[in-house]
Amino acid sequence: MERMININDTNFQRNELIEGTVLPMKLGDWLRIIGDGASMHGDNGPASITKSWVCGESASIGRRAQLTRAVHLALALSKATLHISSACVRTFGFDSVSVYEEEGILNDIGNVNGTIGPKFTIEIDTEEPATSSREGGCVSVSEDEGEDAKLSAIIRLGAILHELFSGLALFPVEQEATKELAHLLSDKDTCYHHRTRRKRRLLSQEGQTPLRELGLPTSLCELVSNMLYAAENGEESPPDRYTSLAEVVTDLGLMSSQPRRYLFDNYSNENEIGNAIERLSFQDGKLYGHEAHLSELGSVFGRTVKQPGCGGKRREVVLVSGYSGSGKSSVVQQSIKTCLNENGSYLIHGKFDERMQQAQPLSAVVSAFDSYCAALLEGKRSGLEEVRSSIRDAIGGDSEVLTGLIPKLSQVIGESPAAKNVDVRGQEAQNRLNFIFCKFVRAISSRSCPVVLFLDDLHWADDDSLELIYMLTEDEHSNFLLVGCFRDNEVGEGHPLKSQIQRMEETGVIVTSIKIGNMRKDNVNEMICDSLGLLPRQTKPLSEIVHSKTHGNALFVKQFLTSLFEAGFLRYSPSVRRWTWDIDNIRSKRVTDGVAELMMDKMLRLKSNVQYALMVAACLGSQSEQSILKLLSKDTDPSNDDFIASLDEVVSEGFMFKVGSSTYSFSHDSIQLAAYSLIPDKEAMHLKIGRQLLDCSSQGELESIIFVVAAQLDRGSMLITDPDEKIKLAKLNLKAGEKAIEQSVFSSASLYLREGVKMLSIEDWHGEHYELCLQIHSACVESLGVNGNWDEMRIYLSKIFTYAKCFEDKISGYYSLVKSLGAQNKRADVIDLTVEILSQLGESFPEDPSTSEVLGLDFSLTNEWLEGTTMEGILIADEMENQKTILSMKFLNLLSLYLYIGRHPLLPFTIFRMVRLSLTHGNCKESSLAFASFALMILYMSNDVERAYRFGNLAIDLVGRSNAKDCVARVHLTVFGLISPWKDYAPVCVEGLNIGYEEGMEAGDVIFAMMNAHVYCSLSLTYGQQLDEFIEKALFYAQQMKRYKQTTVLPSTLVYLQFALNLVSYSEDPTVLTGELMDQEVVLKDALENDYHNTVHLIYCLRLWMAYLFGKDELAATMIDQCKSTNSAFSGARTTITVNETFYCGLASTTLFMKTRKKKFESLAYSSIKKMKKFAEDNSWNFSHKVKLLDAEIFVLKQDIDMAKKTYNEAIELAGKHRFIHEQALACERAGTFHSMLGNHITADEYFRRSHELYLKWGAKCKADDVRKKFLTE
Repeated sequence: MERMININDTNFQRNELIEGTVLPMKLGDWLRIIGDGASMHGDNGPASITKSWVCGESASIGRRAQLTRAVHLALALSKATLHISSACVRTFGFDSVSVYEEEGILNDIGNVNGTIGPKFTIEIDTEEPATSSREGGCVSVSEDEGEDAKLSAIIRLGAILHELFSGLALFPVEQEATKELAHLLSDKDTCYHHRTRRKRRLLSQEGQTPLRELGLPTSLCELVSNMLYAAENGEESPPDRYTSLAEVVTDLGLMSSQPRRYLFDNYSNENEIGNAIERLSFQDGKLYGHEAHLSELGSVFGRTVKQPGCGGKRREVVLVSGYSGSGKSSVVQQSIKTCLNENGSYLIHGKFDERMQQAQPLSAVVSAFDSYCAALLEGKRSGLEEVRSSIRDAIGGDSEVLTGLIPKLSQVIGESPAAKNVDVRGQEAQNRLNFIFCKFVRAISSRSCPVVLFLDDLHWADDDSLELIYMLTEDEHSNFLLVGCFRDNEVGEGHPLKSQIQRMEETGVIVTSIKIGNMRKDNVNEMICDSLGLLPRQTKPLSEIVHSKTHGNALFVKQFLTSLFEAGFLRYSPSVRRWTWDIDNIRSKRVTDGVAELMMDKMLRLKSNVQYALMVAACLGSQSEQSILKLLSKDTDPSNDDFIASLDEVVSEGFMFKVGSSTYSFSHDSIQLAAYSLIPDKEAMHLKIGRQLLDCSSQGELESIIFVVAAQLDRGSMLITDPDEKIKLAKLNLKAGEKAIEQSVFSSASLYLREGVKMLSIEDWHGEHYELCLQIHSACVESLGVNGNWDEMRIYLSKIFTYAKCFEDKISGYYSLVKSLGAQNKRADVIDLTVEILSQLGESFPEDPSTSEVLGLDFSLTNEWLEGTTMEGILIADEMENQKTILSMKFLNLLSLYLYIGRHPLLPFTIFRMVRLSLTHGNCKESSLAFASFALMILYMSNDVERAYRFGNLAIDLVGRSNAKDCVARVHLTVFGLISPWKDYAPVCVEGLNIGYEEGMEAGDVIFAMMNAHVYCSLSLTYGQQLDEFIEKALFYAQQMKRYKQTTVLPSTLVYLQFALNLVSYSEDPTVLTGELMDQEVVLKDALENDYHNTVHLIYCLRLWMAYLFGKDELAATMIDQCKSTNSAFSGARTTITVNETFYCGLASTTLFMKTRKKKFESLAYSSIKKMKKFAEDNSWNFSHKVKLLDAEIFVLKQDIDMAKKTYNEAIELAGKHRFIHEQALACERAGTFHSMLGNHITADEYFRRSHELYLKWGAKCKADDVRKKFLTE
């Protein structure tokens, strides 16, 4: 019976030949051919298989390919033997094996990487007698299929492979020797030791040539040797002996598929052997056990970075967590580099530092973007001019906000526009920084080249950095992706990072979390076999011990293996050409607590100057700039001799690496920790470094490294005893704190300022250092207030209020206190305190400001002061110089904000006072706010639109003249949102509000920026902006409001949005403002509970509008009543809500009167048209078409057919001319209804069709469909 096995396909077939194969030949003939160096086709060659194999890099391609071909055949034979051994095969000889090699493959086997190889088919004749025509070519096997039979099969195959690779029979002696070996292999009765001695004698007979001497690779030599000794299991048996044929097949499979890795020697010349003896190396860039993590990261990049627009509408963040040393950073970096190389994206990398968070505000973020700028300047990143232009366009005169933080950014930008005059502090300054930073990131990223920001060690991030990160992730218009790593065991429920992650998720950011664990045993084994160049089966015993001692932590595994090498327990043996190890010593080796302790042992063996350099670098943080290190090398301390050279030796030892040409970075946090742990007196070391930097720095150098110097001195400040040095350090911390405040990084500022305060005593308040005490305490109060540390802030405030010499010295503290009370929403406390402060400054107010008489008198008094003045005169007035008056204006402005929010009756008095102070003492930046607010008071109190408009324009001119960008948002809101709509063309007002939003955000005035956005939505909708455009813009504003927690204006903005969405898309009942963005009843309930009267009134007004549009008369009547009942808060005020209420109340009342004949509705109709005519007198463009439509409805009421026809047409024409498309559509619909009532159906149909077209053009598909269903026939 014949059995043929297709080995390459692993599909076992019988009595078949593979199509396209060369005719078969016996194995012995095949061996003779390959031994002669001939091809399968009979071309004889000069080489003999008995000559040495040369299998290192110096070997010829032909010889390496020939050996690879032989290994493929060995694998085929092994698979065949594995298959037939279980079938009780008695004999296996050279002449019973036929070899088929597929034609066409032989020419390609020069590829020795294993991608292409020969395809063998083995045919075994199992019925041949167990003899061979070749000496030594047949080995008998016992019928026993037990353990001995399996081992016999291994030895039998080993003998055949020995001859395959050497070309020599294993026993070129008498046939009796072969018979004796066969008997030994199958004799179970002979004792083990007797069989072993006799077998070794037979295997070492004179004339046998060891495979090593033939130049075969070590892996093949050991494979054959371990097969021949498979049956031995005593103390002298080889540790890697084979116990099953499956193990042989696995190892040969690896050699054939990955010859460079598992077949050929890694160390083939003296240099490579020398390197192996000197150091243990690991495969660069290869990760073990992280295939799933890389795949998941690749998927994220696929849907973000690789697609057009990294950010787009999908906001996603990737957070990778795990223990220290688990390989988080390596996984992220490899995945990012792979993906970024494919699509041209750019990686920006920063790393937070546990010990040096304070040294550099926003340290990791700033470092990352500074490196990006450096790469641009050095030409490592293309497109400098394009990026420069983009940044200039994006941030222009605001660039100074970032150039102080990112040093190299100023070189990238070059000559920038003149800086904007934005004088903001506190929360507004922080808001401004975040907003400008987002614009900057938006500018450097593009759809074709997105930016990926990788921030490592997020668990050490400071509060300011976390807030900025949150803002960057919230920016939908940026082609930007954040990837962060953190140690999850250090981030509990109360950790700031945890809070920010929850905040991101709440605002719709998709947070993809990837957990990185330790390596499994097989992963550790793969790493070790790669490093040692051995087969996985050989390294498995070692890897199991390593895994048990390191728990598979990637960094720990590498350092533990390195420690074994340094201890001599793991070494390369030139004699046997492979790595060996002392398994017993390794098993008994003491395991340290972690990587840091392992590294400390290694560091202690370094020279003293190298140790010193390591310790200094550890004190400076995870990264050290060469400019700072050079200052330290000026030290005269002998231990610091040739400091840079010592650091270079640290780099050569692998503890650090160089980033570019000027930065030294620790290879891992654990290494930095180990180096830091070497320092016996850490405070003294920090103090020494700080003193040296301070002494060796010029004034310019100190300015650039002040954070580093102050941080080092602060860490050693408890050792300072000299009072003069304490004062010197307090001043240095004040400078560092003020610089951090200038950069709007208040968490870092508070750290420096706290340390500075510690250097002062009560006596310093009473001596020559009074000013220093006052300045540092005031700055500390400000920074703590911005950070929300209000309880701690009060501690420093109490010292100011106790020791300050006069009221003026307390004023800064009072200002911070008022701002902090406002931030806590304690408006009543703010008003009481501010009124008290103003009284101290000489500005008093009436006890009862709610009476109209008192208000009228103060208004009249202000008008008297204005008599004889001109707008031009006010505009060019001198600048205010009196400091007390400037302070009064500052507090009056602050007070008016909280009075406005709370609709307090004192508000007009603060406005009138600011106007009178400006008229008396000249203008300051608050003067523009005063005159804008005064213009509004004129409108509300005297209804004089023309005069109010003139003062509004004056305010615009004043803010432009002073270039006070921090006042633009409030001035534009007042003028363009509340005054100009009664006089100006609607698009002018809308554009002014858009500018108010932009300038407000750039100045950090988030509250009034969002108010501009809210009124923008109101005006845009009222004046008929195309609905799709409106929804896109309003959605953006709503997201910004949510992002910045502007809950006062967000609900009303969502009401406008839902109204528009109901018009755009189909809704079962468009008059109910419930949908994907809001629930009408929930919003109403919340607004009533929080006294948001404007939101309540808005809902009723918009529902009145919608009820009239869709012909819901009963609902319209109800909404009219609701509007009137909630209108008390708006009595006398002119707003867009007033316009809508008046217009649709008039239209609905006319319809209701015609149906019910109730006098109530008739009265409302006539009063509405009267108001609208007054509006039109002041601004014909915005209101005349509304008057015409109301008039037309009245003419219908009066049954004046001709005038009604004429007036409807006038309304349609005016609305079209003035671009109020939605009201032109409404006028056409009403005209169609009118003609339909008259029986003029053809004319009515024309009006309805035009109305339908105009509603569609506006974007109101739902309303257009309503017109079609009601009035148009198909």
